[in-house]
Amino acid sequence: MEIFEFKPKETRYSTPLLFVHGMWHAAWCWEGFITHFTKAGFTCYSFNLRKHGHQRNPKGIRWVKISDYVRDLENVVDQLGTTPVIIGHSMGGFILQKYLEKSEPAASIFLASIPHTGTFKATLRFMGKYPFAFLRMILTFNMIAMITSEDRYSRMFLTEGTDLSKNFEKVQNEAFRAYLDTFLFNLPKTKKIRKTITNFDNVLFLAAEKDAFFTPKSLQNTAKKYNAHFHLFKDLAHNMMTGPGSEKVAEFCIDFLSSRIE
Repeated sequence: MEIFEFKPKETRYSTPLLFVHGMWHAAWCWEGFITHFTKAGFTCYSFNLRKHGHQRNPKGIRWVKISDYVRDLENVVDQLGTTPVIIGHSMGGFILQKYLEKSEPAASIFLASIPHTGTFKATLRFMGKYPFAFLRMILTFNMIAMITSEDRYSRMFLTEGTDLSKNFEKVQNEAFRAYLDTFLFNLPKTKKIRKTITNFDNVLFLAAEKDAFFTPKSLQNTAKKYNAHFHLFKDLAHNMMTGPGSEKVAEFCIDFLSSRIE
């Protein structure tokens, strides 16, 4: 498993940050975002979930389960040898919720996360907009069918003004089984999470006004479910950690963490 370390010039916080990417992406999606945190004095880590980061259509990815991705996260935390802050985007936020069923990070931050209710409503929205792409995905068990064009990827993921080609050329296929888990088969066990977490003041959900996948209301409801903090960013799309406005997201996270960790 590939783990990438980003050290600040001057370390101000002993607690590291660990970033978990979402569907169709890999550790590369955090690179620009992480620089804001290293400048603030945080040691940061990102990693590629299994079968991510090298090929557009990696062999065997279709049948990887969410539980496999959770084990990846657990293994990385074990290798760090300390309890980090964990920041998850989209499916990464879903993986983080599953992780919280058993373990409590120093703090948890969710960026445009899959809500605790899963991807059912997001799937219906996609079906309504792109019925033929959805049909191809279902018939072939091939998640890349959902984002085969630059235009669709831009409309689904990116805030206006984000470098499209730099992002689109790196996207890859995703696990169809993991998608089914987020749809129905392995949703977060909210009661277990509420028992595991001792301090929900250290849990933050961030939503993007123009998110094509998950509505701000769905994430606000998830934050309420966990009695966690919630904040909405205007004019941002699903990939809130890239492009214009991402620096404001980073600044908000840094401010949130600065009074909560050492």
